[in-house]
Amino acid sequence: MSELAKLKPTEKLLMMDLVREAGIDVSGWSKFKGGIERAASNPRFCYEWAFVEPKKVVVLNLWYDSMKERNGEIRLDTNARNIAKSYLGARNKSVVVKRAQKLDHAIQTAYSDGLPVRVVVCHGKRRKMNEPDSQASRVNQRLLDSIAWAVTDYDWSSGQCTLTRGTKPEPHGSPKDVWGLKVGDVVDNKKLKKLFLVSGQGGMRRSKRKNVLLLISDATKSLYDDRWDGDLLHYTGMGQRGDQKLKGTQNSTVYHSRTKPMPMLLFEVFEEGQYIYAGEVELSADPYQETQPDINERPRKVWMFPLQFKGRGRKAVPTSGQIVRIKETRTRKLRTLSTEKLRQRAKSGARKPTRRTAIYDQINRNEAVVEYVKRKAKGICDLCTSPAPFRTRKKEPFLECHHITWLSKGGEDTIENAVALCPNCHRKMHLLNLAKDRTELQFRVKKRETSSK
Repeated sequence: MSELAKLKPTEKLLMMDLVREAGIDVSGWSKFKGGIERAASNPRFCYEWAFVEPKKVVVLNLWYDSMKERNGEIRLDTNARNIAKSYLGARNKSVVVKRAQKLDHAIQTAYSDGLPVRVVVCHGKRRKMNEPDSQASRVNQRLLDSIAWAVTDYDWSSGQCTLTRGTKPEPHGSPKDVWGLKVGDVVDNKKLKKLFLVSGQGGMRRSKRKNVLLLISDATKSLYDDRWDGDLLHYTGMGQRGDQKLKGTQNSTVYHSRTKPMPMLLFEVFEEGQYIYAGEVELSADPYQETQPDINERPRKVWMFPLQFKGRGRKAVPTSGQIVRIKETRTRKLRTLSTEKLRQRAKSGARKPTRRTAIYDQINRNEAVVEYVKRKAKGICDLCTSPAPFRTRKKEPFLECHHITWLSKGGEDTIENAVALCPNCHRKMHLLNLAKDRTELQFRVKKRETSSK
């Protein structure tokens, strides 16, 4: 029996179990209405084609019948970018486009960072790629290959790539483009002006001498509502007062970029003065108009440009701290608005929430401390001394573990620094953290531990 034949799966194992075995953190799978009991069926994850554990491993779902064996070497050639393009504009196929784009980005990550690829080998009935309306693919058997693969070739301009089984991965990096930048490079405004010979202001900056248009999506500014939908960026046109116009503005440059090509480079900003290069972009669909407030909070029509990466490109990943600061800045501005203007702003927002990947510092807590303080509380909040507001499905009183000196501030993860609070008091401690409340909690801890001896 050939090595390829040995790879053919004969049973259908749970995707979550295979992803966990490959080295991906699956703790987020249980965070939906199905809870831990139904975590493996969380639709946000179980149908995905690719998973990435940053700096560690990439996991890809690949079809068995696409694999080829030659001279004892098993390889697979694919182009996820072409798959995404074939479904763009097809009815009810936006999810397929997002999964294909995510697969392409995962392959890019493995190639540029030199990460091992763990392959989930799938076998079943495949959708016909040249027929977007054909019946969806169905996996009947799957297994996790015990041998790691590597992305041995990747064409940044087309997305065509080769994966090879049993080959040691090597980091190739993201090559600099003709502008002298790599995806992910961070530059300040001074360097931006020098590189492209553009103005130092504005969200759309055109350089006639360099024949390029810079598109800056600045999350620190609250005026424009740029938003990502998967790997598509809905970018707001230029113009701060009244209805945005096409004629005589760079909105026209983007609008006509399909018939009058113009290189468009995307930069994202999460910290003032720090421009993160995301890559070259192009229109993915027809521009459209929607209502957003202008600088005076008056409703007006703005132009929205759906953009996708052209060739290599990757949306920037903010830190959790940057997201918090951006939200706080926007909230402060909203609090200055009248109720009527706030209502207008609320009604003009996107109806569906968007998701954004962020880098979080995860604190691994001692679960024994959590369980201990909850058990000792016996269903009573350690601060307000009221009973827990409700019981869980397991009939347990719902209380939350709180560290008097926060772990993020250097507090110890010990029973001497932990209490059990109702959700209301827990929120109060994180919003106000009053000295008198901390003193009260410290007294409760001392009393609790004295009685335990």
